[in-house]
Amino acid sequence: MNYMEDIEKYGQDVADFTISPFETIEMLHLRTKLHEVSHQLTEL
Repeated sequence: MNYMEDIEKYGQDVADFTISPFETIEMLHLRTKLHEVSHQLTEL
């Protein structure tokens, strides 16, 4: 998995105010995935 691509896509979605509700749901799923990865990387 390339997390940089996921982060860039999430950033583009957040900045785009014309996305559809379906794209918003996809964006929220992506944010959840990135949050879980961030938690795994910082957990010791």
